[in-house]
Amino acid sequence: MNIFDILKNLYTNTSSKWIIGLDERDINPVVIQRFLSLNLKTQKKARLLNQFVFSVPPKMYLSAVWSLLFFNGKKMNKAPFIKYPKTKKEEQKYQKIHDKIRRQFDMSEKDLEVVRKFIDAEIEKDKPVWFAYYGMDNHYWLLHEADYSLIKEYNKRDIKKGLDAWM
Repeated sequence: MNIFDILKNLYTNTSSKWIIGLDERDINPVVIQRFLSLNLKTQKKARLLNQFVFSVPPKMYLSAVWSLLFFNGKKMNKAPFIKYPKTKKEEQKYQKIHDKIRRQFDMSEKDLEVVRKFIDAEIEKDKPVWFAYYGMDNHYWLLHEADYSLIKEYNKRDIKKGLDAWM
């Protein structure tokens, strides 16, 4: 029997007779215990079963799980869907600005990785200039402890464009 069928029967089947017909090799108590501990409704009950995962035969463990999974004296209509927790990707300190620079200069990810530390050093020297130039919102300014009122000063400056910038 498939592990998903076993989990479905644990949550929905009102009789425990289906456990007798299982092959012990199909039952994996560690996987079942992991599933129970990820489900918010069964976390507390799963703690009781921790001591039995390796010490009792698989069918006996399965019958203990089945008997603990009564919710208010009745079984559920279906087994719960549990998303496996994923590790968060650590975002760089100035990731939004990096993305805008990458788009502006049509850079590849490898090229950006090479120059990222130099860009970060320049941003650290004068944050308001970079934040104002790339139009970062108030929340981003506050997140990096920069004064948002400085954006007005940087937007008023005369920026030379075209040939005037070179002369």
